Amino acid sequence: MTFAEIELDPALHNYVNGLQFMILVDTVTLGPPPQFSPVHAGDTFLLNAATPSYFTPASVVFNFRLKLVGTPTTAGQNFSCNLDFMQCTCNCYHMDIIPSLTNTTVCTVGVSSKVDELTKQSLVPYPNPVINSLLVSGISQQTIIKLYNNFGVLVIEQISNCDVTLEMDSLPNGIYTLVASSDLDKIGVVKKVVIAR
Repeated sequence: MTFAEIELDPALHNYVNGLQFMILVDTVTLGPPPQFSPVHAGDTFLLNAATPSYFTPASVVFNFRLKLVGTPTTAGQNFSCNLDFMQCTCNCYHMDIIPSLTNTTVCTVGVSSKVDELTKQSLVPYPNPVINSLLVSGISQQTIIKLYNNFGVLVIEQISNCDVTLEMDSLPNGIYTLVASSDLDKIGVVKKVVIAR
């Protein structure tokens, strides 16, 4: 498929509070030479209410995956569980991601008191940006700490009931997602962490 823009339908701008749409580029099959291309395999970008569209001035053919990232923050909020990609097959330069019109299944977000307690801990990763070690403070109950790279791959996992230090000297520079959750509900606090040396 050829297009220069991917855009969220306005109905999805506030899909679920705290969530973002992550576009993961798998392959680039047609476009400018790699050194001039605005899109490369492995690129990721986020769509949300603040940035509802991704635009590139060049005509590029690439395949991508769509995933939701983040933590729901409003208990009882309803949202459409299914999405449609409004796409064309020839000389298409715009793609819309909209709520499904053919499948109107509705999901309800549930947030337990255990998650509320974890959220109120004011979890703090320090220093950020990181050079070698990251201290995660504000933990007062058994918590699973997970660190994902910008491809969504889990690179560190640790369980602790107090402040913990993560050794990150073997990881490359980049933006990572730190997820801290209780071992009961798997939903938790999400923080962005940058490794810069």
